[in-house]
Order: sequence, then structure tokens, then C-alpha cells
Amino acid sequence: MNDLPPGERTRQTLAPQRAAQRAEGVPEHRTRIDRLERLAMLLRENEAALCESLQADFGQRSLSNAAMTEIAYPISAIRYAQKHLRAWMKDEPRKVALLPRLLVSSVMFGVVMRAWVGPTRAKLRRRRTF
Repeated sequence: MNDLPPGERTRQTLAPQRAAQRAEGVPEHRTRIDRLERLAMLLRENEAALCESLQADFGQRSLSNAAMTEIAYPISAIRYAQKHLRAWMKDEPRKVALLPRLLVSSVMFGVVMRAWVGPTRAKLRRRRTF
């Protein structure tokens, strides 16, 4: 079947994504908004298939529950991120001894995967680097 050690298949899948992200650098605001919009569109367009798949996998899960937890909530989080993205992208000034000025920039940092309650929901985290 699959002779790869645990986690290796995931590493192989994510490696090209990491390489592409590093090659691109920090995306602009409009690129991030576009990506978030496309993610919301994918959820909306595939709502029925996702909900039916969840019902088949988990058995007793209702379609309305799946639609709420796996489609509506993530889309709500996407809208929230779109609304606040520009503010999150701003550099934040910090006071540091012996330095006249220090700015902390929020930038993407690798690939973050984290399950949260439902299979399609992911907690989007913001990482800070100097």
C-alpha cells in the first residue's frame, strides 16, 4: 500500500507549497484578499458535497449541523479576516532600549495546519517575525 513512514506523505505534499510560498515572499493585501475570497467560494460551491461526505463519515451528523459548523462558521471567519487584514498587516512600533525605533512586521511563516472542532475548520494563526 504505502511504504512511507508516518508523516512523510504529509511532508512531501507540503514541501512544494512551502517552496512556492518562500519563492513568492510576502503577498500584498489584494493577493491575500483574493485568496480568502476564493477559499470562501470553494466552500460555498462544494457545500453539498462536503456536508454529504461528513454525514457519510460520521453517520449521525445532520446536514444542517455540518453546513453550519463546516461552511458557515469558516466563511464567517474568512469575512472577519478580510475585514481586519489591512490592520493586521501594519507594522507595529515597539520601544526598545538603545534603539530609536523598532517595527514588528506580521508576515506569513510556513504552513500552519491545525484541526479545530470540525474537519474543514482550521484555526488561522498570525505569526510575528522580526
